[in-house]
Amino acid sequence: MNDTRGRKAWRKASDIEHHVFVSLEDLLVGCHKKMKIQRRKLVRPVSTSGRGPAHSTTEERLLSFDIPAGTKIGTKIRFTEEGNQLPGQIPADVVFVVQDQPHPLFLREGNHLHTQVTIGLRLALLGGEVKASTILNGSLSEPL
Repeated sequence: MNDTRGRKAWRKASDIEHHVFVSLEDLLVGCHKKMKIQRRKLVRPVSTSGRGPAHSTTEERLLSFDIPAGTKIGTKIRFTEEGNQLPGQIPADVVFVVQDQPHPLFLREGNHLHTQVTIGLRLALLGGEVKASTILNGSLSEPL
C-alpha cells in the first residue's frame, strides 16, 4: 500500500489483549499491578553496512500500571507500541482489560454489590436487627 506521495505506508500490527483480574476490594480502593508479557522484537544484524534483513527474537517485558479506585469492568489500559514488532509494520499496542475476580461473599452487578445473609425463623417472624459484613471487613446493621 502506498500513500499519496508514492511512499510505502506502514500498517499498525493488531493490538494484543490480556485480561487482568482484580479483586473487588482492589477495584474499590485502587491498586498497582505488574504484568509480565512476551513480545517479538526485530533485531538488525550487526554488519559494517548496518543493512540486512532483520530477524525477530522474543523478549520479556514487565509493564506496571495503576488501577484507580472505582475502575469499571471492561476498562482498557493501553501501552502504545509495546507489543510485537513485525517487519513493515508499526509495533502493536498491548491492552489490559480489567476483569473482576469472583468473590466468596459478594456479587457485583454494575455499581451495586449483593450478598446473602441467613437469618433465623424467630428474627424473620418477630423482626429485629440483621447484621451483614461489608466488603472492607466492616459490618452493617439493618432493621428487619
